[in-house]
Amino acid sequence: IRTAAGDVWEDTSLMEWDDNDFRIFVGDIGNECNDEMLYRAFSKYPSLVKVKVIRDKRSNKTKGYGFASFKDSADYVKAMREVNGEFYSLNGLILLLIYGKVQCLEYFLNVYCGC
Repeated sequence: IRTAAGDVWEDTSLMEWDDNDFRIFVGDIGNECNDEMLYRAFSKYPSLVKVKVIRDKRSNKTKGYGFASFKDSADYVKAMREVNGEFYSLNGLILLLIYGKVQCLEYFLNVYCGC
């Protein structure tokens, strides 16, 4: 059960996830990024179970974050350590993983470098 702004509702999206998984919050996801791209960024970890980029129901744009779920705590810890500062090229887009965050490089360059 969830509550916000005086509304109460049942959030069935939590049923999509295993109760015993190890989940990484992935932030700063651009609109170009999708579930497949996020999955490929973490696919080298054998116990990867699921990823999800969270999208706005009305606009279908990302809300800027997602999750990666692992069955094995060792893969979870390894992924948290290894993704920091790594570059990935997926489907022609370059993704930058920083401290567990995925960001499209074009956005990174525009915002932080003015390129």
